[in-house]
Amino acid sequence: MSTSPTPRRIRSTVDDIVAAMPYLVGYHPGDGDVAVFMTDRFDRNVLTANLVADQIVAVDDLADACDEMIDVALRGEAAHAIVVGYGQEGTGRAAALRDALATHLDRVLTFAVDGRSWGDIPPGSDRIEQWFTMPDVPEWAEDVLPAPASSRDAAAANSAPIPTDQVGADVSVQAHDALRDATGPVRLYAAEALDLLAKAGPGSAPSTRAMLAALIARDKNVRDAVVLDVVDAERPLLTNLEYAARTAADRDVAEMCALAGTARYLCGRGDPLTRGLLEQGQSTRLGRLALSALTAGLNPALLRDALRGADEQVRGRELAAPAPTTTQPIPDSPPAPGTQGDLRANSNGHKGPQL
Repeated sequence: MSTSPTPRRIRSTVDDIVAAMPYLVGYHPGDGDVAVFMTDRFDRNVLTANLVADQIVAVDDLADACDEMIDVALRGEAAHAIVVGYGQEGTGRAAALRDALATHLDRVLTFAVDGRSWGDIPPGSDRIEQWFTMPDVPEWAEDVLPAPASSRDAAAANSAPIPTDQVGADVSVQAHDALRDATGPVRLYAAEALDLLAKAGPGSAPSTRAMLAALIARDKNVRDAVVLDVVDAERPLLTNLEYAARTAADRDVAEMCALAGTARYLCGRGDPLTRGLLEQGQSTRLGRLALSALTAGLNPALLRDALRGADEQVRGRELAAPAPTTTQPIPDSPPAPGTQGDLRANSNGHKGPQL
């Protein structure tokens, strides 16, 4: 079983939720899979989860998976659930999960999907009385969520590093050197980092991504501010962050994967990619924290609120403190290999090493 907590209020019809389920779990479920969408008493989506067919090979496996799902639902304070089974085997498993959840939640609706058809699984039954044509994916799913991968394995593969011959020269050393003497408030650096992130997607210059990674690694307060801004902005910053993480140099990959995975977790993105990024970033404290929370099925609002509170404290201290007499902001890009860079006025009027 895998989970992807998603603390958002989604107001939609049941058939829209069924149609959007691949977007919610991050990939197209296969025959035998079961996808689950849970909300709390305020209709906020607190959990998206799935049972994977190849992990359920015996009756005991299904019972264990149901027990684990119940534990996750209770920790996430879920009150309602939509359970969707795929194919004939998935329909039977969905009915079993429904029966297990029904004793703990206020309401459980269960459905089956077979190709482009879907139908209701009545309480106490595992048979479909009437099939309907699957509706189009709702606009809110296509606008807010990335397109689902073709399979769970394909979704997990999207967290793997991109081959070095496809990402350009490694200028991470120059990027870190360029930031060694830079000084300035978090609010300035966070704004600079977001500007870099907006330009760090596929096709971006290696120097842009290297400077972003160096800045994130340099100051955890900036990192936390950036992840919150990414969560608020969502696409395309989140897509760019994933790409920057997958193309990061060895010295930066753990921090960047932890940041990208945490942002996806806080946004409620599909679990296979989120878990893959966090596993690559689990050598960092943030990566371990987010991975543990994801594995436990905790509501990500808890971590998001903690980060937001810490960010407000940092920025509050900056506003109350005297302005620094000298400030060295980050450069737009690192000096080229073999050069020291010069000191020129940035667009914000301060001086810092630039190309």
